[in-house]
Amino acid sequence: MKSQAEVTMGLATHSGSGSRRSGSRTAKDTVLCTLAHAYAVTDCTLTLDDDANLGNRLFGSSDDNFKVRVGALSSFTASQQRELFEVLQQNMAPFYGAHSWKTKMARQKKKESKQTDARFAAVFDTQHANDEKLAAFMQFRFVEEEGEPVVYIYELQVQANYQTQGLGKKLVALAEQQGNRANQALTSAPPLTKVMLTVHKSNERARAFYRRLGFDVDDISPAKSDAEGDDAGYYDYEILSKPFS
Repeated sequence: MKSQAEVTMGLATHSGSGSRRSGSRTAKDTVLCTLAHAYAVTDCTLTLDDDANLGNRLFGSSDDNFKVRVGALSSFTASQQRELFEVLQQNMAPFYGAHSWKTKMARQKKKESKQTDARFAAVFDTQHANDEKLAAFMQFRFVEEEGEPVVYIYELQVQANYQTQGLGKKLVALAEQQGNRANQALTSAPPLTKVMLTVHKSNERARAFYRRLGFDVDDISPAKSDAEGDDAGYYDYEILSKPFS
């Protein structure tokens, strides 16, 4: 069993040669319909909303220090993309180890970020002396996990000098908001069931942060799914989730 953060899964279009389908194929198609719908709703609402308005919704109209931009990686400038990866490296390389990061993980993270179904929400500090400065970002997707349509947070990273200002909490709220919007617009397809993410066991600060936001260990996390097997202690991560109300 691998978590969604380990396996890149894009949206796919299914076509059949006949009218007969198995129950599992039909269930798969309905989940894919939900995911496609969620992307359509999210991309439409975010396209219609400029950066300032989105920032006001998240931070309040009285705070104009931050601007939020959401889109695929290609919608950000080259310098902004470099900032994204610099923050990612600064925060996560210590958890993977220098050798693993240089030889494997940096390349894997960049590949994941360029997938067509990856969406980034980036918070920029507009009060920076020279130019807008990246303060925090989130990478999220709408994916299928164990047969259920979910919002999966691939990355949630905050610059060291912007931590404890509530930026991470606001970005998680944005992921939940987009999932709820998609669910409200659904008619026949099954709704998105929860927000999911993967966190290193050694990252106690992050684990405590997510617990405060209402996340709990998901049933597919190795701590639960392999509880009676020999591999539970092998994994260095947990899969957390928070159901939509």
